[in-house]
Amino acid sequence: MTADITFHYPPELFNLLVDAIPVLNKSKRDVLLFFQGAGVPADVTNDLEQRLQTEAKSIGKHEIARAVLERLNKRGEGSLRERREVLRRVVEFTNFDACWQDDQMKAKGFVASIREIVDQKDAFTRMNQAREEERRARLAGAEQEKRAKLERAKKIDAAKQELYALFGTALTPQQRGKKLEAALNNLFAVYDISISEAFHLVGDSGEGVVEQVDGVIELKGAFYFRCCGLTLARRHFAG
Repeated sequence: MTADITFHYPPELFNLLVDAIPVLNKSKRDVLLFFQGAGVPADVTNDLEQRLQTEAKSIGKHEIARAVLERLNKRGEGSLRERREVLRRVVEFTNFDACWQDDQMKAKGFVASIREIVDQKDAFTRMNQAREEERRARLAGAEQEKRAKLERAKKIDAAKQELYALFGTALTPQQRGKKLEAALNNLFAVYDISISEAFHLVGDSGEGVVEQVDGVIELKGAFYFRCCGLTLARRHFAG
């Protein structure tokens, strides 16, 4: 049962409940038992119970129903559970044989009308919930994108620092080349450019390394061979 419809019974629903509950219960005592069975506390019904005992003719079923429902409504959140239970019991009422025969058609009509209102409220609430979930998802996506941009900016800055560190340091050309290779690999990774690890070719006649390739880069369907930190050639692969 939706919270927005049970936190305070809106006027249309309130009036339907006032009319429905008396015809769903045969006697004044039954009306009180209906509310008590829904968990309505004794301090809400004590004076009504007393009037039934001392001056039963001065009070009717509709007056009892209206008094209890008004008191529950005024308590706000404090009687939310009881209001929900009252509404649930009416909506799920199926044994119309328990009503007076002359009241059975009226009882069915009231229950049907109350169910329709509840269904409409439920649909409206579900729609609002869906909109709220969508809004939260957008906010979460925007926050995630913001974090991703910050993380990417940090990685780019780190790659720049690696490149800057190559200058003015006491490194051999081979050491500088290795560090440049690592810095470029990190930079390519930030921009989601596919790269392969370095490899070298060894001669068949025992002459050692005859060619060294620092890696292969894939960019827009083209594969570039990177040697000694520089792009020397490219090859297109189709299909």
